[in-house]
Amino acid sequence: MIDPDSAMPPYEQVAKMLRDEIAQGTLTGRVPSAHDVAEHHQVSHRVAARALEILQGEGMIENVPGEGHVVRHPRT
Repeated sequence: MIDPDSAMPPYEQVAKMLRDEIAQGTLTGRVPSAHDVAEHHQVSHRVAARALEILQGEGMIENVPGEGHVVRHPRT
């Protein structure tokens, strides 16, 4: 859950949680929608959408037309 006393903004906290799930292999394939992320982490839709934008900017997820966001597999 989000720590309201943290110096880290809520969207960064959500991005970190999702990043950790991807690194651990518990989040693979299709990424939950911003709506679902917001509901799960009890944050606003905008906070969840910003967290997804961060991960997309980092190259961890990508937006696939017709599928939504998916975890991007590193090239080996």
